[in-house]
This record gives sequence, structure tokens and C-alpha cells, in this order.
Amino acid sequence: MRATPCVLAVVQEPLEFARLTAGLKGVGIEVNYANSFLDGILHQVPSAVSVIICDAECVDWRTALKAFSAVDGKPAVIFLSRGADDSLWSEMLSGGAFDLLPKSCGPDELRRVVCAAFKQRDARELVLATPPGQMTADYCQCQHKIPQNWRMKIPQVREE
Repeated sequence: MRATPCVLAVVQEPLEFARLTAGLKGVGIEVNYANSFLDGILHQVPSAVSVIICDAECVDWRTALKAFSAVDGKPAVIFLSRGADDSLWSEMLSGGAFDLLPKSCGPDELRRVVCAAFKQRDARELVLATPPGQMTADYCQCQHKIPQNWRMKIPQVREE
């Protein structure tokens, strides 16, 4: 039986933690709390944590990404910021973050992003668990299977 999906929320404000917990209620995700970056990195990141939601205002996001990338399983990191804009979002994604959300995001957006992070992690684990040379359409969770004898038909063009 698979363990309950686990999120670590690294936020300083207990009200922010309560908002995140309420936003993820009913999706079957366990939310753990760390009130500081140091607490989060030193004590709270077990291998069961697949996604980390981190307040970008309580730690430098580059430092956080570097530290969290050293954790076993490399959890997806989602940052929260009051000043979330396209420039910061682009910079964070280039640096390795999964996403940047404004602190004012609604529960639907929060659930969508967190669930997408879990799906990406599940797909990565599936690929990593597959023996080299054994990746086939059967390993992919897609609706359309590719037949073994599939060949691309390229129309022939006649020159006159």
C-alpha cells in the first residue's frame, strides 16, 4: 500500500500554514509544518516528503533550492511570495523550482499546482525505477498504446 502523499510547508506564520492545510483538505495529502527554513531542512524532511511549499520571504530562494535538492528524492519545491511576478517566476523555474505562487492564490490554484508536482514526481520515479533499455509504451501511463509494428508512413512525392 502506498504512503499518503506528504507536503512540508515551510512558513513562518501559523495562519499561512492553516490556509495551506485548508486549501489541501479533502485531496488526501498530509501537510507537515516547519516554522523556519532551518527547522525544515534539519528536522522535517523525511524521504516521504515529495513536495515542499516554502515561503520565499523567510529564506533566500536560491539557498533553499540548493539545500532541498540535496534531500533524498529531490522533492519538488513550490515557493509562495507576496511579490510574485513573471520575472521572479521565470528566474525561480530556471533555478530549479517547480512553481511560484502568490500568497493570495486560492485553494483551487494551490491544489492544482501541488497535484501537478506529485504527478511529475510519480512520473520521474517510474522512469528511474525502469531498467535501462526497458522503457516502452507499457511503462507510460498514457491512454494510447503504440503497437510494436508501428511504422510512420511518409507520402512519396513524385517529381515531374
